[in-house]
Amino acid sequence: MRIANMTAIISLSLAVCPVDAGITILEDLRRTTSWAESWSGGNRSYDAPDTATHPEFGGSGLIITGGFASWDGAIASGQSWERSLIGLGGRIESRGRSIGHTITNNDPVDQQSATIFSEVHYELTFRINQSALATYDAWVEADATVALYDALGAVVFSGQGMFEQTLQAGEYRLLAKAPLFIESVQYDGAIYDGSDYFFSLHVPAPTPTVLAAIALTITRRRS
Repeated sequence: MRIANMTAIISLSLAVCPVDAGITILEDLRRTTSWAESWSGGNRSYDAPDTATHPEFGGSGLIITGGFASWDGAIASGQSWERSLIGLGGRIESRGRSIGHTITNNDPVDQQSATIFSEVHYELTFRINQSALATYDAWVEADATVALYDALGAVVFSGQGMFEQTLQAGEYRLLAKAPLFIESVQYDGAIYDGSDYFFSLHVPAPTPTVLAAIALTITRRRS
């Protein structure tokens, strides 16, 4: 078995969309991809990439080659899905998961292999209009990754854990991936694997008290 990170190509740009008075969404790029292939006895079954941009689910069908009833065959199946929340109050959340399994047999007569690639790619660029105390909460499993970058590309938060930090006004980018790659060649049995992530970023809008203080400061500067 070999597990490796692979990157999907993203090509979607949405119109500017405000979450609330504190955050403005600039770009929302999401994609789920699944692909499967199996060989058995010189026969090939292939499921072309099932790719969805923005819908939350993509999956490959069950791929069977050879006579499975006699265990003389190979199976490859992969799925990926992502669900997001961009809500009022400055809350951004995403949960993504890629899973897959293969079955091959170590049969010297019937050469077998099964390959799966699945991936979730979530990328969100947004602008914070006022500095605010942000709360980041995330966990990752296997090869999944989550990170928040500032406008210069420096990492603000990454990985798993819970953190609080004041974010200054400006642009930021959230990037989360859940990749999966399985290649099973003449493996006598089944391989199950996957990668998984969750994150929540809360950047509250300025409270009325803070807004009033800002307005007072501006007024004093002008006087």
